[in-house]
Amino acid sequence: MTYMRLENIKIKDSFSTTLPKEEKVAVCKAYWEIHKKQDRYIIVDHNNVLIDGYIQYLVLKEVGIEIVEVKISDKKRKKWSRKRMLPKQSKPKKLTYRESNTTYVFGTLLYSRSKKERVWRIPSNWKDDRIADFNIGDVVMVHNQNGLSPIKITRIEKLNNCPVDIPVKKVVGKYY
Repeated sequence: MTYMRLENIKIKDSFSTTLPKEEKVAVCKAYWEIHKKQDRYIIVDHNNVLIDGYIQYLVLKEVGIEIVEVKISDKKRKKWSRKRMLPKQSKPKKLTYRESNTTYVFGTLLYSRSKKERVWRIPSNWKDDRIADFNIGDVVMVHNQNGLSPIKITRIEKLNNCPVDIPVKKVVGKYY
């Protein structure tokens, strides 16, 4: 990485005759206004002819910067990456089972001496008719810390918030 005066960079006709997209210029300019540094490389060859980074060049020229950071390349094709990747558009937060309407199955382990009531959740991709097959007193297979275990259902509730603070394992299916 070297520094060069902006006026020493030679622009090819292919760059000077084209107009860059306004969106790209706006993104580059916005980044400069916030961070006061380049978000893209300016790539020149050994003769100081611009290979890549024309938009960054235009923004820096418009802002009035005289000395810029450049990469000198002997390649004719683009073999470098951007200095900083632009942030991805934030996706809407996916609701987990703790925040969404989830069906919870409460029951006791069938082969345990303890009759403590525990909770499992029914996976969100199950259809309502499959959930309707579960009744109080049915035996279903569930995930637990030791693998799979049968439980006897004591109650079924559809809740908006998770009833416990610890992670809730899933129901596997009906035990026939």
